Amino acid sequence: MSELRNIILGIPKLNNDEVNEVIQACKRRRARLCRENAFKFRRGNIVRFAHYQGEIEQIKIKKAIINVKGQRWNVPLNTIQLVRECA
Repeated sequence: MSELRNIILGIPKLNNDEVNEVIQACKRRRARLCRENAFKFRRGNIVRFAHYQGEIEQIKIKKAIINVKGQRWNVPLNTIQLVRECA
């Protein structure tokens, strides 16, 4: 955590171009995490997001379509937690 704290404390010292570089690096990292999460989930898995629980119908590049009691939700992969794997 000390590394994260140092990064956060250094942000006020950055100029505009440096802030833009940090933002782009964060976006690239988030995209990579989404791609990694896409391999963790499969169609039919039971997952949880926010306070909902449902079954994955389809996995896209950055989002998954989850069926919750007949309603279909388009949910970002980085917000999904696995509850139970499909058989």
